[in-house]
Order: sequence, then structure tokens, then C-alpha cells
Amino acid sequence: MASTTRRCVVCGSQVAAAAGRRGKGDRPTGGRPAKYCSNACRQRAFRARTAVVSAPVEPSEGEWQAERAEPEEPRTAPYGPPPGGELPGALDRFVGRAEELTGLRTLLRSSRLLTLIGPGGCGKSRLALELVGGSRSGRKGEARLVELDLLREGAGLPQYVAAVLGVAERDGAPESGVTESLVRALSVPGLLLVLDNCEHLAEECAELAALLLRRCPGLRIVATSREALRVPGEVVFRVGELTLPAAGGAPGDVAEALRSDAVRLFVERARACAPGFELTAGSADSAATAATAATPATSGTASTAGTAGHVDLVAEICRRLDGLPLAIELAARRVAGLPLGQILAGLDDQLGLLTDGSRVGPARHRELAAAIEWSHRLLDPAEQAVFRRVSVLVGGFDIAGARAVCAAGDIEPDAVLRLLCALEAKSLLVRVPGDGGRYASPPAPQDGSAYEGPHASAYGSPYGSPYAGAEGERARFRQLSPIRAYGLRRLEASGELYEVRKRALDWLADLTRPSTDMASVGVVPPELLAEQENLAAAVACTAVDAAVEADVSDASDASGGSRGSDVADASGGSDVADSGDRHLRLVVAMARVRREQDQLTACRELLTTALARVPRSRHRADALALAVRVACQQADCAEGLRLAEEAVRVARGNDDPAALADALDARAVALVCEREFGAAVAVYRECLKITRTLGRPLATAVCLHRLAWGLHHVGAVAEAQELMAECLPVLRELGTPQHRNAAGHTAGALHLAAGELAAAEEAFAEVLRQAPPDSFHAMYPVEGLAIVAAERGELRRALRLFAAAAAVRERIGMRPEAEWRRWVGATVERARRGLDASAAGTAEADGQLLRGRRLIAYALRELRPENGRQDGEAGACPLTERELQVAELVAEGLTNRRIGARLSLSPRTVATHLDHIRDKLGLRSRTKIALWVAARARTAGSAAGSAVGTTGSAAGGPARSAAPPSGRRPSAADGEVP
Repeated sequence: MASTTRRCVVCGSQVAAAAGRRGKGDRPTGGRPAKYCSNACRQRAFRARTAVVSAPVEPSEGEWQAERAEPEEPRTAPYGPPPGGELPGALDRFVGRAEELTGLRTLLRSSRLLTLIGPGGCGKSRLALELVGGSRSGRKGEARLVELDLLREGAGLPQYVAAVLGVAERDGAPESGVTESLVRALSVPGLLLVLDNCEHLAEECAELAALLLRRCPGLRIVATSREALRVPGEVVFRVGELTLPAAGGAPGDVAEALRSDAVRLFVERARACAPGFELTAGSADSAATAATAATPATSGTASTAGTAGHVDLVAEICRRLDGLPLAIELAARRVAGLPLGQILAGLDDQLGLLTDGSRVGPARHRELAAAIEWSHRLLDPAEQAVFRRVSVLVGGFDIAGARAVCAAGDIEPDAVLRLLCALEAKSLLVRVPGDGGRYASPPAPQDGSAYEGPHASAYGSPYGSPYAGAEGERARFRQLSPIRAYGLRRLEASGELYEVRKRALDWLADLTRPSTDMASVGVVPPELLAEQENLAAAVACTAVDAAVEADVSDASDASGGSRGSDVADASGGSDVADSGDRHLRLVVAMARVRREQDQLTACRELLTTALARVPRSRHRADALALAVRVACQQADCAEGLRLAEEAVRVARGNDDPAALADALDARAVALVCEREFGAAVAVYRECLKITRTLGRPLATAVCLHRLAWGLHHVGAVAEAQELMAECLPVLRELGTPQHRNAAGHTAGALHLAAGELAAAEEAFAEVLRQAPPDSFHAMYPVEGLAIVAAERGELRRALRLFAAAAAVRERIGMRPEAEWRRWVGATVERARRGLDASAAGTAEADGQLLRGRRLIAYALRELRPENGRQDGEAGACPLTERELQVAELVAEGLTNRRIGARLSLSPRTVATHLDHIRDKLGLRSRTKIALWVAARARTAGSAAGSAVGTTGSAAGGPARSAAPPSGRRPSAADGEVP
């Protein structure tokens, strides 16, 4: 049968007019006529349709302006999800709830706020994690988890969420609050945030969720709670119990029983502790009798009941537990040691006891309590004692904490670890995976400091945090919230609550011994970071006692009494005998943790409240000194100076030289913040006299460095260099990386001021080799090396380094202090004037592409441009000649196949070159590659203007001469507090 023909719309070849399916007699049965003769022509047509979008030949001026605006996007949206709060990996298999997950996935795709509600123990949190982990955002690493069960007061919700997510306050702006930082960090398209356990903070969570959803268009939130948040647009999903086997079903039907999620969960968890456990059929009565008569498994053996269980007994256990996952898991864990009949009998006794004892609240809560009570009764007396005593540690605990709290009476310290492992095996404790606790400390900024300056030892922690760098993992445990609540009730009933709580407070206070050594001001011990939740609870616990003590003290003063002798007496006994002293010590420790996490507003509020609550304490000077530094970080210099004066006055009255040295250092910080450099130098001199008498080499070296830095501000360069020569060897041997880098930067700035360019370059290079790439601390030596290059006349190199540093600062959201910014800006303007506009613009455009290890290698003169051109030649770029050819052909609109034909390369090789181009330029699309090529080809205007826009922030103002009005060259640390 002859068929009509058509011609291919691409190549003109003849094709059949009817290309659809054919039936009997080869007759067409339908389908569109073919337009192409082959798949190859179909692909060519597709590329032709999309060519105008994917490969523009010459971008218009409007497109160029839009592309220039793209680097400004990070000011409103981050480059990726926040660093903290990643979803934890599951340690066991998720069982059941297939229908719920299917429905939830549909709801999640169509709603921005999905709330899972249900009773405690029904598995809301695990279901939410399974849902989010299997979503597209979870698979791409764009989901974050914030667990709220340990937060007691809603006022601190934004700060708590920011701390868990690792979101830091930026630019010292307390008035904007942490909420703006959260909005910026969560403005990531496709980001999915899980707020777990919202019921006790329903109103605050509703307000925060509404704000974030309104301000972050691409954000979705999954919340778990016992009640709805009642936010407009909220979709509520009620999480019920696991499906149960039908009560009237055929007895002994294993297949039918395994259709229920509850039975399958029981079997899965039973097999985890008793491998080989299987359901069996047969007579339920005979199975129950055999199970009751069976003896528990001993070590290395398994009882009959431990490896086989009658299906009807398992089904009845699940029914009596009402299908609650937590209760089922607790019961299943006992299979290794008890026959099923005894498990079922134990549940009968416990459920009856708790129902009779309390008729208020949902029945499910009583049943969950029954499971916990029954598990508790299976413990021996020593295990019961440890179980109830560790319940005072709300944030989990390690072995040392458990020993401090539990080792008393019949419990020996050496037995605590064995007892903890026994409780963990019986599901009354949970082993926390990882290196520190339920919440590892939210990651600090990559540079480790929030302050805008290279000498941040008085402000933030070293970027090499001792917590992050601790070797090995510390075994850590916690109790689930309902189990811990039950443990607290048992502890109160035993009459041990007061003594156990006092031991816990003493242990935490011992961890928080105040350090008045200037060298450790910005270093937070890893144990404090791990115990931050316990610290917060201890602060709240001791606040009441401290307030009462303050009232008693005021009454004593009003009656003519004196408390000064009491404070002195307290110092001779226990370190924590005085409630006010203990409270303030704990507050200082908690504030240090908040400061380490860059939660400056929360830190300052904590200190302010405690200082008002405890007007007199031997730790008041420590708290005041820390408050001074935080106030200066937030640019509240006047308040910082007021607090510093009080800190010095209190420290002198306490007759504590170390505390006085710390207070004087804080006072110098405030004076520098007020730009009173001469007064700050005088204070540093007094501080140095004190530290020399203490016999602390590192503290003395740190004070020498800070005095040298202050002398640089007043133009005493020669004396400052003498002091640096004395302190640098000690800092290199004993100091932290932060101490060494800050001192090296000061040394480089002093060499620059003295005109010693080779020595300055060596000092800056030493700092750069130690600093992490693209970090805050790495940018100061990069800029210092740029100034050295400019002084030597290497203007293109200088502009590349300036532009690279400015791009990194813009990306991480950290600016240098004003004086350093002005110095850098003046040098940039001078370098630009020394080159023609085209060469300057090209150099800065090239510099913006340098980052990471390539930037460090280029700054250290260890990297030549890959195109073989030297720094002094125009047009240097990170691409090889072949890669540049490929990029230019992409800009002409050619496909990979056409580029390969032009250059005699295979399409696969062209694709490899494009991957290298994208990695080196940091560009993800062919459009942006084309615009980059066009920018290099243009003269002056656009490229120079774009570079000026990026680096202009580093200038800090209009062009000016390199030297300040005083006639001295400004220090890299001007305006900076060590």
C-alpha cells in the first residue's frame, strides 16, 4: 500500500506522513505525522529552538547590566543552606506507615507549612524525618532540623534556632536582631526546615513560622506538635497509632499479623536484640504456657522464647500498648531476656496500676507511662539509681558527667560506665552518635570570629576550635523526654533530688572555672560546648537561689550588716558554696558559649540580667570584662567603657592580680573602640606590669603583642617592633593559631610602616600559610601582600589580590575595620591611577575569579596564570589557551559538536573543557561563560565598572592618599581590638 510522504523540517529528507501505530492490514490507527526523519534531526531542531537562550552571540547592554547585578544576590540570599542542623542519619530501619508517607508526600508538594500532630510517643518526629529525608530537598542536602524539646522559654526561640542552624549575627548590629540573620540564611530556594516538638512553644513557633514563610518565599516548614500552630495556610496531618492486627481474626495467622505495622515493628526491634527471632503459629495457649515457663537467656545463649514467639502473644502485646511505637520498641527490647508471656503479664500489671493511680489526661499517656514503669521495675537497684540520677542532666551527658552525678552511696565511680551500658541496652538511655552531644555545637564561622579585625583573640574563638578539633569521639548518652520526666519523678520520690541536683551543679561549676588568663579569653573549652544545654538548665536553676540571696543581702545591708566577710569566707571553702557566686560563674560560662556561636545579643542579655541579679560576687569582674568585649563587638563603645570602668574598680577591690589584668585588657578594648589610642596604650602598659609578675609566659606575650599594636596606632613603630621581637617566639611556641596569625599580621603592618617590604611580605605570607582558605583571617594577609605589591609597582598583581579579597569578604559577609579599609581603598585608587582603565578593569575582573587554594597559591607567588602570561601582561586569566578557545566559541553560540568540529576535538573532550571552565570561573551556564568572554573583549567601561562596584566597599570612602593626616602609615589593626 502506497503511503503519502512528507519532508523532514530539518534536512528535507522524505519521511512517511503517518508514523503512528498501525493495525491490521498496516492501516494507521492514529498518532501525529512525523516531522523529522530521525532522532538526530529531532535533536537538531531542539537545539535550534533553545539556542537563543543557551548561547547568546553578543549580550545586550541590558543583559550585561543584569549579569553585573548578580554578585549582589548574596546580600538577600545565601549561597546555600545554613551549616548547622543537618538531618541525622537513622540508626535503625523505619517500619510501616507507607500510606501515611504517601499522603504526606502529596501534602508536602502542595503546602508550605505541614504540621504533624498527635500524642507523645506516636512517632511524629521519626515520621517527619523519614518524610523529609526522602524528599527532594532531603536528598539534595537542603533540609535542616531544629529540635525544640529542650527549649523552655519562647522568648529565646529565634536565638535557639539560629544557634542550632549555625546562623551568626553579622556586622555587630544588635538592633536588627537574630531574626534578620535567620531570614537571610533561610532564603534558599527549595530549603526545607523541620521544627520538632513545638507543642510547649506553640504561639512562639507560630509567629516565627509565619514570619519566615512570609519573608522567605522558597522555604517550606514541617512541624511536629501535639496541637496545630493555627497559622494561615497550615495543613494539619494527624499521626495516629500503628495499624494493629484485627482482634477477631483467625488465631495463629502469621501472614495476617505481619500486615499490621505494629507487629512488624515489634518483630524488627526484637530481631535487633535477639537475632533469629521469628513469629510462630499454633495453639496460643500452649505457646503462652511455654513462654511463661521459659527461663531468660543467659550470656551467650538464647531462650526458646527469645528466638521464637507466638504470633497471638505478639499481637496482644501490640494491642495492649495501643500501637504506640515507643512503647512497642521498649517491650520488644525485652525479648532477649524475657519470654513473651511474662512481657504480656507485666504490661497487664503496669497498665492497671497507672490507670488506677491517675484518671486525668489521655489514656495513651497512661499506657506509655506503663511501659516506662514496667521497664524501670526490670532494673536492679544499682541500675535504678543511675537511671533516676542522670535524669537531672537535661542535655545529655558523657561518662564524666554521669560519674559526677551518680557516684554516691553504693554506686562506685568505676561501676557507672557498666551501668550506663546496661541502661542503654534496655532502651532507657540513647547513645548519641557523633562527637559531642545531641546537638553538636553549631558551626562557628569559617574564620572563627565575629569581630571585624585580625586581632580577634579578645572577641571570638580561634577558627581552629578545640571542640571541632578534638581527637576521637566522647561517648555520650541521653534520655528521651518522657523517660527523663519519669526518672525525675522517681528521683523526687526517692528523696535524692536535692543532693543529686547539687552534685550536678557542682560538677558544672567545676567545668566552668573562670579563666582570667588573657591568653585564653577567646577560647571556649570543648566540654562547655558539649554541655551547653545542661549549662542553660543550671543557670535557670540557680537564678532563683541567687535572687533570694540578693534579697537577703539587701535586707542585711539595710539593717547595718555587712556581707563582705561572707564573700571572703566563701572563697576559703567550696568554690560553689555561695549561690550568687555559683550562678554568676555558670552565667559567664554560658555567655562564653553563646559568644563562641556568635549569638551576641543573647550573650549580652544573659550577662546583663545576671549582673543585675547578683550585685556582689567574686566573679563579678569576670562577667563585667566579658560584657565589655561583647558590647564593643556590637559597636556599643560607650556602654563598653562604662562597664570596663566598673570591672577595673571591682577587680582592684578583690585584690586579684589576674582578674585585674583581665579587666584592664577589657578597658583597653573599650578605649580602642572609642578610638582613644593613647589612653589604651597607657592601660596596656599597666596590664603588662601585672602580667609579668604572674609568671605566665603566654599571657605576657599576648599583652606585649597588644601593647605593640597599640603603639603602632600612636606612631611609635620602633618601640612596637622591639616588643614584637620579644613576644613572637613565645607566641609561635605556646600560642593558638589565632594568636600567631594576629601577631604575624601586626608584624607585617609594622614592617610596612617602616618601609621594609621584604620583611612585610614574609610576615604576611607566614600568616597566609596558616589561615584556612577563603576565611576571614586569610583576607588580611592577602590585602597586606597586595599593598606590598603596589609599593613595588606590581599594580596588576595588587589589583587582582585586592579584588579577590573583596569578593571573598562579600561572600562571607565580613568587612574589615574602618582604618584598614581606608588604607586598602587608598592603595586601590593609587593602583588604578597607575594603569589605563582597560588594564585595571581586566586585572580586577581576573582577581574576582581567584578563590580558595588558587588564591592562596597566587598570593604566595606559587602559581603562574595557566595561560602562561606573567602578572605584568594584560589579559591574564585562569583558563588555558584551549579552554579560552572553547569559551570563545561558546560565546559565538556553537554547540559542543560544532565546537569539536572547529577545533578537531570530540564532543566529549569539549564537554570536559567546559567542566574545567565552569569550575575555574565559578560559572554554571553557557550564558554566563559568554558574558565573561564578552567582558574580557570589551574595553574599559563595563569590566572596570563591575570591578569598582565589587571592591569599592573595601575602599571605605572616596579616594585619598595612602598616608593618614597624622603623617604615619595606618596599621592593619587600626580600630581593631586584640
